Parts: sequence; structure tokens; C-alpha cells
Amino acid sequence: VLYGADLETGAFGSGFPKALSGSGNSESEEYVRSGWNLNNFPRLAGSVLSFEKSDISGVL
Repeated sequence: VLYGADLETGAFGSGFPKALSGSGNSESEEYVRSGWNLNNFPRLAGSVLSFEKSDISGVL
């Protein structure tokens, strides 16, 4: 059985948009900065993940 729970997000992407340097695409900017974007969870104020300094596969 093949499934996608442990895919390396750095290689395959995550399904949520990330800020790219110099992209300037205002259409997706709202989603890039949203607290609902799972890429932002480790950086949200009060997130327990903000204390983790190492990379976690599938999280960031």
C-alpha cells in the first residue's frame, strides 16, 4: 500500500503555498500568510512547534 503521510515536503511540496523570494503573486499572498496554512504552524505565536529548532520531515 502506497500513501503520502511521510513524503519529504522539501522535495515534493506540501499542498499549501509558501512565500517565494521575489514572487510577488498577490493572488496567493493571503494564503501564504494565513494561520490556516500548515507551513506557518511552527512560526505561529503560542505554537509548541515554535520551540523545536530542528527540521521535522512532513512538518516544515
